[in-house]
Amino acid sequence: MQSRRAIQVGFVIVIVGVVAFIFLVGKNSPTATLDKNTGQKSLNERPEAGFNFELYEKDMISKLPKKDQDEITIMLGRLKGRGAMDENLLVLAQKYEQLHLSALAGYYYNKLEGLQPNNENVWFEAGKNYFNAEQEVDSQDKLNYFIDMSYNSLAKVIEMDPDRNLEAMTDQGVNILEKSMNHTLSGPPMQGIGLLMKVVQADSNNRKALNYLGLFSMQSGQFDRAIMRFKHLTSLGPDGDANYPYYYRYLAQAYIETGKKQEAVSSLEKYKTLVKEEGLKQEADSIIHSIQ
Repeated sequence: MQSRRAIQVGFVIVIVGVVAFIFLVGKNSPTATLDKNTGQKSLNERPEAGFNFELYEKDMISKLPKKDQDEITIMLGRLKGRGAMDENLLVLAQKYEQLHLSALAGYYYNKLEGLQPNNENVWFEAGKNYFNAEQEVDSQDKLNYFIDMSYNSLAKVIEMDPDRNLEAMTDQGVNILEKSMNHTLSGPPMQGIGLLMKVVQADSNNRKALNYLGLFSMQSGQFDRAIMRFKHLTSLGPDGDANYPYYYRYLAQAYIETGKKQEAVSSLEKYKTLVKEEGLKQEADSIIHSIQ
């Protein structure tokens, strides 16, 4: 699945005969569908208006293989007993994480924060999973909700360890910029860029930070900066990076925006060799045809 979030470069749209790219509000994959209703409000289980966490959990469990259903039923039963709640919550959170149900994992890590307030890893796991859950939402309200939940948990991680957890710094940098866009940020939005730049200074090849810096450069019209970021990313090679084909796609967009048509065509031709979906290849061909 492609890298995440509220700022994401979408596919193509034709405007007065000229093919242009747009940014979509969503989160990760440009081909993903946003079809999961996830959420939870706090340790006290204050539900989001119009959202019922218990119903969501029951619905997700009903769609799992029977083996997983049975395991989770046992785990949930243990939460009602007198055993070690810390361990029971952790096991359930990890189970949902293994099943790629990020919202549910975040929910139970969030509960564990209240029992282990000095455990940095618990705060990080809650923030990371809520961050990942942002790609699963189907409304702006739910998106804002998960941004806030991730932001709160990762703020605690960075407070405990300001410089070492580069993933927390990267995700929080994006959270800050997104909160600025949805007008829920109390501080300056440049803190977000600052965190991403700090990550790149510590690890010049950090793909996640470079990707988001490139995307934010695109959104703010700084296409030369975007070209620099995405050229750097393409130079790193695939190395198991599921986002790798899309770096060429974004690079092509930035080239188009700066009038570099031949470079855009070359990037799109490379992109076509890296993606498997015929629809993506056909759309790339349409763009190439429109700019030649």
